[in-house]
Amino acid sequence: MDREALDLARRWNTQKIKHWYSNIWCDLLDSLEDFLHLLLLILRLILSPVLVLICIFDIRSTYKKLNTYDKESRERVRKHIERSEKN
Repeated sequence: MDREALDLARRWNTQKIKHWYSNIWCDLLDSLEDFLHLLLLILRLILSPVLVLICIFDIRSTYKKLNTYDKESRERVRKHIERSEKN
């Protein structure tokens, strides 16, 4: 019996098995990432009407607050918004 050939055959098969498990692990991670992307998309679709309602109520409350501001305070808010929009 050729011990060197047997050792090389064992090492060769060990590398094939390691590579096979590595491929499975990578495929599993890719599948998990795709599933999370799909879940995020579904959550965005489900929660988007809720977000729209929150924005509407937030606009109303912000309007009520800004309605009490004087001209100088509104100008500061306007400048702040313009600086933020540039970035």
